[in-house]
Amino acid sequence: YYSMNFIFSSVFKKITLFLGVAFLVGSVIFFAWPGFAELRDDLSIHQNSLIRHFSPAWRSVKRIADLPYVLFYSLRGTNLPVYEITISKSDKEVLAKAALRGRKKTVKGAFRANNYITDDAHISELGLIFPYQNAVKKSWRIQLPEEQPLGERNVLYFVLPEEKGWVFGAVNAMHARELGLISPELSYVRLHVNKTDMGVYLLVEGWEESMLEKNGRGLGPIFSNNAIARGSNRPVQHVLVDWEDQVTAETPAYAQESLAYFLDLVTNAPDDVFRKALPYIVDMDMWYRWMVLAALSGEFPSHYWFVNPADGKLEPVAFDFTLTDIETPLQIRNNLLVSRVLQVPEFSATFSALLRGYLSDTSHKERALASYDEIFKNIKRDMLIDTKKIQTSDAVLDRIALERNIISHNYDALLRMITESGIAEHTEAPNGHVPARMFDVQKYEHSFLAWNNPLFLFLAENPQIQFRGGNELIIPAGTHIFRKTVVVPAGYTLIIEPGAHFLLAPDVSMFSYSAVESKGIAYNPVFVRALDPKKPWGVFAVLNAPGMQTFTHTHFADGSDATFAGIYFSGMLSVQRSDLNFQHGSISRSHADDGIHVHTGNAFITDSIFAAVSSDGIDIDFAGGDESRFERNAFREIGGDAIDISFSRVAIRENEVTGCGDKGVSVGEASMPLIEKNTIMGCVYGIAVKDNSHASLAGNLLLGNGTGLGLYRKKPHFVHGGYADVRDSIIWNNETQISTDTYSSVTVEQSVIQDGFAGRENTSEEPRLKTMISAELYHFLQAILMKKNE
Repeated sequence: YYSMNFIFSSVFKKITLFLGVAFLVGSVIFFAWPGFAELRDDLSIHQNSLIRHFSPAWRSVKRIADLPYVLFYSLRGTNLPVYEITISKSDKEVLAKAALRGRKKTVKGAFRANNYITDDAHISELGLIFPYQNAVKKSWRIQLPEEQPLGERNVLYFVLPEEKGWVFGAVNAMHARELGLISPELSYVRLHVNKTDMGVYLLVEGWEESMLEKNGRGLGPIFSNNAIARGSNRPVQHVLVDWEDQVTAETPAYAQESLAYFLDLVTNAPDDVFRKALPYIVDMDMWYRWMVLAALSGEFPSHYWFVNPADGKLEPVAFDFTLTDIETPLQIRNNLLVSRVLQVPEFSATFSALLRGYLSDTSHKERALASYDEIFKNIKRDMLIDTKKIQTSDAVLDRIALERNIISHNYDALLRMITESGIAEHTEAPNGHVPARMFDVQKYEHSFLAWNNPLFLFLAENPQIQFRGGNELIIPAGTHIFRKTVVVPAGYTLIIEPGAHFLLAPDVSMFSYSAVESKGIAYNPVFVRALDPKKPWGVFAVLNAPGMQTFTHTHFADGSDATFAGIYFSGMLSVQRSDLNFQHGSISRSHADDGIHVHTGNAFITDSIFAAVSSDGIDIDFAGGDESRFERNAFREIGGDAIDISFSRVAIRENEVTGCGDKGVSVGEASMPLIEKNTIMGCVYGIAVKDNSHASLAGNLLLGNGTGLGLYRKKPHFVHGGYADVRDSIIWNNETQISTDTYSSVTVEQSVIQDGFAGRENTSEEPRLKTMISAELYHFLQAILMKKNE
């Protein structure tokens, strides 16, 4: 009776009210405590599996602190696009079990983004290491059907913002692109999994061909160091088996050789060899830029390397940086490459100068902080109502503010260091560099180190070549038989005199790191041929040589292709990252992909003959600038394309093509050529424009082809097809005059088109071709038409 009276008494009610208020106040203080998020992380990575088991429940309890944010911001509209993943319950269990075992598993499911939908997406979980393994919110990899990309993308990564930094990751990617570094795009989205809103994600561009093309590079492997993901404590550069190609399904052997040599050089080479050889295997300009970005983040990871097909060199890929409050001198930790580079005075001075120039421009810091604030403003609402994020809203807000302060601090600390000392100061390993094993110079002296072969040794091995003082190497007139591959070292000019006649044994090639001048004249040309016409030789290749590579009245025949020093050479005459001037020459009986191949350089190819070429006559990729020209060339019996251009601006004028197995002119992959006054007959396509290319055509004759002018999309990731503006042209006697697909368009004016075509001042009146072209071309056209009629 007395106890019941006490329970209902006013004293008990006051005590109960006091305890309730105290509990609520204590809860708020506890959840606002700065160590709150750290306690969450401690639970999720705790060594005791039982404690780890309850970490998701603990996260859910802590969501109480997010309720005010959710209630306040949930009525406002989202700023982010929404993507959806749908997988079956059984497949979700399969992924969960695989995650518990630390394995990656892929299942089939549905994926939706606005108007895009597919039921054939291959879905896998990422983030299989702590603290993400036990989290409700997971990172995902989505592989879309190859023939059905989302825009230009077939691979999408949905990554937890905590992994890359809520704002820092996106800002760092922006700076990487400003510096010209390879870097995947990052954007913010919301993701629904089986109709459950999983909150904010970073959408990261996949490792694929389209990503490289947007970064201005050709298709090549990107190697990532998987030991980092597995938590290995091995130094970053050491072990080949730790590296995996993320782009190509089957990594070319020559790319693997480049990586193996690079790792061996960094790990084991003596200092003098390392200093001389590094610029020939690493793109040092891109490396210094990467180091600027790394210094600003306070970390030097270098987990990703791209092997550039243009020159075989490795480029660092800007990805997976961690933001750290910088200390001066720079803490290199166990990045062996960075440490060795900074110990070389000329490398350190070059990097320091670049860093000084970057930091002296205060607009970089201002733009970084302004971008940071703008990104935070755009994602703040969605972040605060994200109830699945690993940290609480208060912890995320604190972290975002802290990382902004670190970015500002790092700019100031680096500028102060470089101003006071003049160089990028750094700590070195206590015991210096200790090689894992002896570096075998002889292993590479005929490949990766051949650029540095001593002159006396080179001349002794190649008596056909003479040294006449200065920096000139001479191949005089006369017949010269080469039974083994020749590698001309860097730093010279190779001069081939009029009347020189090369005979190369089967599979023998000539590679030059020095500029080449082949000085044939009309009555005394230069010939490069096979010693045995039935057994093709390899290639004549110039790689990374300065200036213009000149070949006049030089005739190549019976060559094929080759691999050397981490590069595949597809042209009988190959010029890699150099400019080419080829005049009054010929290319005949090539047995590989290309007669002439130019990669990342200008090309001037004029007044020359291409005949009996097994595939393409001329192939140019990534022509530099607007200066390349192909003029007054004749193409006969071409197995593939007479002219094939990709990612290039080229003027193609007054060429004659009579018979090719594919296209007279193939315009692909975002090229913008000017094509004027060409006569093209007997090809599958006279001219084809595809994959986001735009061609201007004027004064061309497209006669007797399968399709005169074709515009289409070949590779889905280009999104768009081909575009062409045609004027003053004749398209006649083709099976199809002009064809376009739904992704392409063409405008035609003042032209003669068989069967007519809409456009200003076009006509379908039959042209008098016999009076417009040479007798030889007219007879060739008549032969084509007779064969078709038969």
